[in-house]
Amino acid sequence: MKHPNEDFYKTINTADVKSQYGGTFIELSRLIELHDPMELLIYDIEGEYDPEVASILVQLNKDLTEQEVHDLVFNDFTHWFRPVAGEKEKYKELSAAIYNWMLKADLT
Repeated sequence: MKHPNEDFYKTINTADVKSQYGGTFIELSRLIELHDPMELLIYDIEGEYDPEVASILVQLNKDLTEQEVHDLVFNDFTHWFRPVAGEKEKYKELSAAIYNWMLKADLT
């Protein structure tokens, strides 16, 4: 899966994505918070992962393989948290959870 360029991230309006996807946005947000890959929730900041949720959600589609979802998740966290995102393996469990959730989710 090709990593989006910087312009892609500039076009994402988190509030618009949140409004468009509604409950699906909330479900993915909870899933990412459950895994808390950047260990940010100790600070109890609501919506801390909203930009990542938005950029991941707009790229998901049910044609993606589990490996492609892993690539997508790693690429997005690398964008938002460079240089502290860590190794790709760190996102394997989260990516698998997102992949399994995606297969049942309403992504329209």
